[in-house]
Amino acid sequence: YVVCGAGETGRHMVRELIETQRDFVVIEGSQDRIDDLYEELDKEFPAIAGDATEDEALAAAAVDRAAGLIACVSSDKDNLMVTISARMMNADLRIVARCIDEKVAAKLKTAGADAIVSPNMIGGMRMVSELIRPTVVSFLDVMLRDKQRRLRVEEVVIQPGSRLVGKSVAQVHDETDDDMLVLALYEGDGTTWTYNPKPHTTLEAGMTLVFLSGPD
Repeated sequence: YVVCGAGETGRHMVRELIETQRDFVVIEGSQDRIDDLYEELDKEFPAIAGDATEDEALAAAAVDRAAGLIACVSSDKDNLMVTISARMMNADLRIVARCIDEKVAAKLKTAGADAIVSPNMIGGMRMVSELIRPTVVSFLDVMLRDKQRRLRVEEVVIQPGSRLVGKSVAQVHDETDDDMLVLALYEGDGTTWTYNPKPHTTLEAGMTLVFLSGPD
């Protein structure tokens, strides 16, 4: 995964990628900011001190063979440029872009962003959730901060030939860690979700398994 921008938002993304044991590289214009992040997290990681809007920096981060990219640099205009360049370099790349101005969101989509995140919208949802469902918010916060178990909601696409094909949800539970909890199945057709699937539900190739578990 490639993280473009290690500012106040990007540092949280880097911490999550480390916590969930993902391989990633950061592109950040300030070497001082990279060094500060090394010190803050007490961990060094692959990083390029460069401009993510330039093809040379994206190529150095191996965007052409990356699984995904986050465009989270200083401005919507720069995130748009990162998105255009990254999409040209890798047609299969999943791109998530930050967008402050809602008027730019449509341009980001046209440029090739798969998902757009608005900090204002996320912040508003968080605040109203603190107001109307504080226990749920507290539960999720504790789950995310638990250093021993590091539980997350994760996903795995069941590939053809996988040992999971033909097995039931109950069998998956029996063969994996006790912490694993299957939450939903996604058929992959864009519309069909099965929430809290029954133990006898059979897994098929092409399904996405959504579950709660630790990174291991």
